[in-house]
Amino acid sequence: LWRARIEGGQEIAIKLIDVLDKRAEMQVTRQHEFLMRLDSPRFPKLIMHGRLGTSYALVSEWIEGEPLALLAGRLRCRFNTQWLRSELDGIRTALVDAGIRHRDIHERNLTFAPGRLVLSNFDWACRSDETNVFTPAELPQPDDSVALTQILGRIARAA
Repeated sequence: LWRARIEGGQEIAIKLIDVLDKRAEMQVTRQHEFLMRLDSPRFPKLIMHGRLGTSYALVSEWIEGEPLALLAGRLRCRFNTQWLRSELDGIRTALVDAGIRHRDIHERNLTFAPGRLVLSNFDWACRSDETNVFTPAELPQPDDSVALTQILGRIARAA
């Protein structure tokens, strides 16, 4: 992942994937599809995409912040659990509304940015109808409310 500044001062994230690696190509294609479908401050905004030689470039807004897991451990503080639950519920709702099922919403995949929580990792996501799955079939698929409760519990223990 590369960080750059474009004309006008906007900071962007550039993800380059070697398209000769079919698994990586499928992954970035899926991430591109999801970012196009999600229009919410809880996800990075897709700016552009396309081929660049033997690579595929995915360009999105740069999210300034820290992974939630690192922040909780470093600060050793308690988060406002009502705010955190509200943000997690908002992420889950936006995914459901966009027809996306994410199998690994985890504090390592969440970025704590000023005033918001952002999910930017779609490695374990799929369409709700599972037509674009290539993740391991044995991966546990917990109920959303259980997954959210587990995140809150791990954050509380880290603090």
